[in-house]
Amino acid sequence: TYRLEGDYQDGRHPSRVSFTPDLEKDLARRDFTINAMALDRKGCLTDPFGGQADLENRSLRCVGDPVLRFQEDSLRILRALRFRSRLGFEIEKQTAEAMTLEKDRMALLSAERVGSEVLGILAGPYAGDTLDRYRDVFLAAVPLLAPTLECSQNCPYHYGTVYQHTVDALKQLDREKADSTTALAILFHDIGKPQVKTTDSQGRDHFYDHAPAGAELTRQALSALRYSKKLQEEVCQLVAFHSLQVTPSKASVR
Repeated sequence: TYRLEGDYQDGRHPSRVSFTPDLEKDLARRDFTINAMALDRKGCLTDPFGGQADLENRSLRCVGDPVLRFQEDSLRILRALRFRSRLGFEIEKQTAEAMTLEKDRMALLSAERVGSEVLGILAGPYAGDTLDRYRDVFLAAVPLLAPTLECSQNCPYHYGTVYQHTVDALKQLDREKADSTTALAILFHDIGKPQVKTTDSQGRDHFYDHAPAGAELTRQALSALRYSKKLQEEVCQLVAFHSLQVTPSKASVR
């Protein structure tokens, strides 16, 4: 059955759903062109919006007006990041601009849906690059990370901002071995640095006790995203102890 949808009054769900015999009208309500194709039983492709060409060109593009698509359902903004992280496609210019323009509409979404999409984004092989390229959009979904964006690290052990260090760490993640716990721990491991940052008389920055401070902020962020208590506990422990130097002694092992 082919469907038509009414206005999206809450930014997530259509006010009504009706049926139509017109396949192209059904496809016109989809989010991205690569999701707006249909194949019949004889193998004949219906592709009114150029989805096949976008697949070949590795391009992610909204069907029709991207602003309207994101106003209809702001979860599509995070879906765009997830597709980008998973596939490495370039987000078409107008689509990317609309994501930035409408990013604050994600506040209308349920925390559970945002949390699910964040895990999907982190699971992709291009997660670090995606968070680097579309940082303003991602931080609108996880606002507790926003202070890391401008937090510089003038010290011998780091470079750039805390946010830059975080996305670079995500780029090094072994996707075949990592799970959601590891990815989330990397994402939040330095979230406490802006809160505890001090600068000495020589202009060198210090981040004393940033790990336990980060664990508390991580708990707030994970709770806001409605993750399970078990996942919260595991991630927070990794964040709390990520700076621990383990030496070959009984005390260190304990």
